Amino acid sequence: MKNKTISLALLIISVPLAASATTNVINEIINNYSKIKSVSCIVSRVITFNEKDTRLLSRVYYERPNKLHVQQTSPLNRRIICDGTNFFYYIDGDPKGYSSPVDKLSEQQIIELVKVPGTSEDILYRLKNIEPKELSGNEEYPTQLAFTTTNNLNIIVYITDEKRIEKIDFFESNEFAKLTSSSHYSNFIEATPGVFVPTTHKMVLNINKQQRTETAKFSHYTANAPISQSLFYAKPFFKGVTFVDSFKEIYE
Repeated sequence: MKNKTISLALLIISVPLAASATTNVINEIINNYSKIKSVSCIVSRVITFNEKDTRLLSRVYYERPNKLHVQQTSPLNRRIICDGTNFFYYIDGDPKGYSSPVDKLSEQQIIELVKVPGTSEDILYRLKNIEPKELSGNEEYPTQLAFTTTNNLNIIVYITDEKRIEKIDFFESNEFAKLTSSSHYSNFIEATPGVFVPTTHKMVLNINKQQRTETAKFSHYTANAPISQSLFYAKPFFKGVTFVDSFKEIYE
């Protein structure tokens, strides 16, 4: 059976949150990313678990506000389009697709819609108005901030002198003793003047004494260039597709 699980990287999104005086560095990084108004790129992912590799290849177009076109060509032909008002999702061969107005999407879905591709904003949006604990830094990461979210995510964010996030660790409890997963960001490019985006992401997740790794590479990364608005017009890409408003209904 084909794997039709929706990637976390494709289904995460958030509404703007109030600023907190003690998380100014997080807000500063998000505000810096706001200089990126549009992105086109190719994303290749390799997920390794139980000694098996799954490779995913996607083309991504992003434009503020709330415009997104993701065409995944491997291992499935899957397409996501949001025109700023309505969100559409379809896998070739499925009996139906999924569609929803943007204002009715879940918070988790909205984060991926507003995050700049290639950035760690999917995590940062969750931390904007949370009081962090400032940890002792070191030469590599002089700023280290520990957060516990309302849904019990326990996170340490490692920030360099250049205000770049190079590592985010997740822990089992707010004692920050047992590491459950870790995301590393590298190969930064200056996407637009003064804004640096990591083009390699590696996440390591510990599952029942086994490791699941996901490595994402962003290539042909172009920021703030014009994008054809026809890419955000869903109808020509979904000819003959019937859409429903819940994923469960797709396969009923």
